[in-house]
Amino acid sequence: FYWERPILYNTVFNRERIETIARGKTSAEIHTALRDQGITVLFVDWPEIERYRSPGNYGFTGFVTRELFDGLVRDGVLSRPEGIWPSKQIYRVRP
Repeated sequence: FYWERPILYNTVFNRERIETIARGKTSAEIHTALRDQGITVLFVDWPEIERYRSPGNYGFTGFVTRELFDGLVRDGVLSRPEGIWPSKQIYRVRP
């Protein structure tokens, strides 16, 4: 596929990128870090996260929660989630 920007992604075998960016930081600091890294869009697939957290699966950090993303929306870091799927959400990093 042709993309105008590079895509950063994780597998369950990597340390979760949003956690490395956000842990221990204020919303303003997270916003700065996202912008400094050129991150403009975040895609979250909640069913996949829950599947990885289920017993007998690979596991997934407890840091990534809907509350984390809701707080970043509330604080003006991210746009309200977009998307045609209620369980898969696209957030845009605000300028």
